[in-house]
Amino acid sequence: MTAIPEPRPDNNALERLRVLISLGEAVEKLVRLQQVLGRQRLFVDAREQGSGYAGVIDPLLLVLNGQAETLGRNSARISSLIRGEALDEEQRIALAGIIQAVINVVLTLHELLVLLPREAPEPQVFRVLRDCFKGEWQSTSVIMTNALSSYEYRIEDVLEKLEDIGQHELTRYKGLLKGFTRAGSVLAQAFVDRSNPLAWPVLAHEYGHALDEARGISRQLVYGSEAADRSSNKEFLVKWVSEVFADFVAARVLGPASQIPFLLLEMTRPSLPRGLEEVRSHPPASLRLTLVREYLKHLDVATDEFDGVFAVYEFDYARKLVALDSAEREAKDQREEPIGTFLRSNFATIASAVDSLGLRSFGQQQLENAKELEKKLQLDLPISSLRYTKDDQILSELNSLIGSKSAPERVYEVLSNFNETPATSSEILTAGWLYKLASYEEHLKESFSAATSPTSASLSGYGDYLARTDELLLRSIELAAVHIAIVQG
Repeated sequence: MTAIPEPRPDNNALERLRVLISLGEAVEKLVRLQQVLGRQRLFVDAREQGSGYAGVIDPLLLVLNGQAETLGRNSARISSLIRGEALDEEQRIALAGIIQAVINVVLTLHELLVLLPREAPEPQVFRVLRDCFKGEWQSTSVIMTNALSSYEYRIEDVLEKLEDIGQHELTRYKGLLKGFTRAGSVLAQAFVDRSNPLAWPVLAHEYGHALDEARGISRQLVYGSEAADRSSNKEFLVKWVSEVFADFVAARVLGPASQIPFLLLEMTRPSLPRGLEEVRSHPPASLRLTLVREYLKHLDVATDEFDGVFAVYEFDYARKLVALDSAEREAKDQREEPIGTFLRSNFATIASAVDSLGLRSFGQQQLENAKELEKKLQLDLPISSLRYTKDDQILSELNSLIGSKSAPERVYEVLSNFNETPATSSEILTAGWLYKLASYEEHLKESFSAATSPTSASLSGYGDYLARTDELLLRSIELAAVHIAIVQG
């Protein structure tokens, strides 16, 4: 049976971080959704007057404003949490429940955005994917949609759910889809993630599915030389392998940061999934994280900078596991044990299949580069390039030339150290996550300052922080692409 975690000395610290991360997610999703609806309102006012869309937008904005007021009314308790001040058990539980309730409302409202006109994705999305996948990239469409589709299902998965249309129509629609895009896949991106590059690792995972399906890799791993049968019980195994395969693809091209958007989404869920539906399409998230961490070790990439988030996720998972009654835990155990056994026994095979794609691997050097780039983000600077020679070293070499009557060639040799190398998209996104994980708490503190009214909060300040981070990352991705074009002539 699944063991109930024992209390640990650092549980209080982990619980504080869990609630803090949930608060950050609640405020971010709320602010970003307000921004999306604000843009939609401008579009309606300018182009579609009398269209009726305002009848959808205005009620959604009203509800969101109500959720912001809910956080404001609890700003005193939130401020105490952020500052590490002691909250009694009743206050702590109440605050966690309020934050979860806000998350639930905001995510539900996000699903309703499918009723509104769709925005186009940022062009930098395609620069990131092209840079990550290089020769394996095929021009693929990205559409803005609800969070459920973007994080849980691909368009192909949605089609397969439409059992009533019949196999013939299903095949025809899939054929149309493959004619729509050369890669035969349409990637889905959540509305609120449009201008947020830190959420884009989800697209790398989804493109991993496209690579898998185009080659039939997961199906081959499960069936071998045996003829594939879509009505077979082995189809569950194909889905499990395909999810881990896509996880490994994302980890290979983006490193540890590839996991953060998924883990934050899992932490916003109020409870663990129940029943068979989840395991039929996705292996348990905790198992997937374990396997990805093993794959990163296989790539010789350290995860120290992200272990804090991993630890909070594992604590959150254990907490939700304890909330299940013994019968539910036993049933969950019985469902998940064969999945774990199967996937662990096939770890090397799946890893080898991903390695054989020849994708550029995120390595330890890229992680070190990202750490250097993060320092520039802290200075509010774009991070499109890297210089490997330190200023002090260049200055020292220049000083050594004074009075030495060195040839001009030697002077130019030293000056050439000023040349900078374009940063890769994986380095930019990793640096962005390192920066955010190190800075979000301070900005939450400013939004829920103890100096303000105990029943108000300045969420717009946190929105400004998110917008500036987005702007720096988007600009960095664009400048890096320009830099590469100049270098390549």
